[in-house]
Amino acid sequence: MIDDVTSTDVAIYQEAPKVVSLTDQYPGALVGVTPAEVLRFVQIASRYTGGETVNADPYVSFRPANGQELKQPVWLWGSLAYKKELVNKESGQVSNIIGVVFRLGDSEGPSEKYLSFSSVAAWNFVKRSLLPLIQVGLIGMGDWNMGLPILIRKKILERGHTYNFEMLEETK
Repeated sequence: MIDDVTSTDVAIYQEAPKVVSLTDQYPGALVGVTPAEVLRFVQIASRYTGGETVNADPYVSFRPANGQELKQPVWLWGSLAYKKELVNKESGQVSNIIGVVFRLGDSEGPSEKYLSFSSVAAWNFVKRSLLPLIQVGLIGMGDWNMGLPILIRKKILERGHTYNFEMLEETK
């Protein structure tokens, strides 16, 4: 919801509505798929939104005062991307971004916990690290049959924070 929006502001936002297709949201993943496969993707995506964890801090690797990093591997057992709209409460500016949901678990298998990120870093991690695995068929949209250990690091910015993601070499 946008608070204190004038009619001029609304007209500006309605001038050029941007439609983002599933292919735009998840480039490369939906190339050459059937309508039934797209429907299945949407059905899977709608299930994930109920179990998202907002607070990522319990899963983050960090450096205490002594400077030695405490690594806390997080196992990913699935991933989805979705369109998300952010509204700046001060200016009313609307930004369309891509959010990412990861299915968590441990080295033994997936759990019913899902971690949601709207940071650019999360989307870049999907493009850089997960899309190549999707393109060769090792993983797909939704749930995977293998776990991928990663490290998540919280990075404090001048305003707010983002996250850095690193895939680890150990796999089971």
